[in-house]
Amino acid sequence: MWKIILNGTKFLHQIVRWKVSNGCSINTIEDVWIFDKSIDRWTMFVIEFNQDTEILKGFIREGKWDVSKLKQFFWQQLIEVILSVPIHSELQNDQLELQSKRSGKSISVLILEKHCGIIDEDRNWRLLKKLKLCPRVELFWWRLDNNAIPSNEFVEYRRLLDFNGFMRGCNSIENLKHIAVNYVFLSKELYLLNRWEFKIPIFINTEECYLESDTLSKSIPF
Repeated sequence: MWKIILNGTKFLHQIVRWKVSNGCSINTIEDVWIFDKSIDRWTMFVIEFNQDTEILKGFIREGKWDVSKLKQFFWQQLIEVILSVPIHSELQNDQLELQSKRSGKSISVLILEKHCGIIDEDRNWRLLKKLKLCPRVELFWWRLDNNAIPSNEFVEYRRLLDFNGFMRGCNSIENLKHIAVNYVFLSKELYLLNRWEFKIPIFINTEECYLESDTLSKSIPF
């Protein structure tokens, strides 16, 4: 709590997001304006911006997203997410807002929860590097651990979608836990492989998966 008081601006930055008006105040890659993370924290993003697009206003034309400019820098899935971010042209300037609205929690509690989450992310990231996974698998787990996979639950929570269920008939909420360990078709495949004596562990949550991976990394090379 004392750190929060002494470094208020730094910690407050972790729980706010920009409400887009004209984009003049928003750094495209360093500021949070999509979901709850800045683009520079997404390891899959490698394109360099020029002077015109370093500030978000370079992607806005006449109060709307400039789709042709977006296509020069972003992949299609992210473009669809960006187009769902509203532009508040009625505002004179961009404004900061809390990422978690109407949560009933105080600012200090939100900051503390975010800070603890960052510590957990760093610990899991060190484990991922220790496992020496192939780049594609490592990238998937990094995105999973940093909540950088736009699941239906994630998108619905930010009011960008009115449905949080899984699209392929699992009859359950599509969240990160479902994607990583509870996907019904994945469970069936693992069950079949285990019948063939492959001995693949099955988990009920990602925490179990991390713990088991840490144990295996000390005895079995990946």
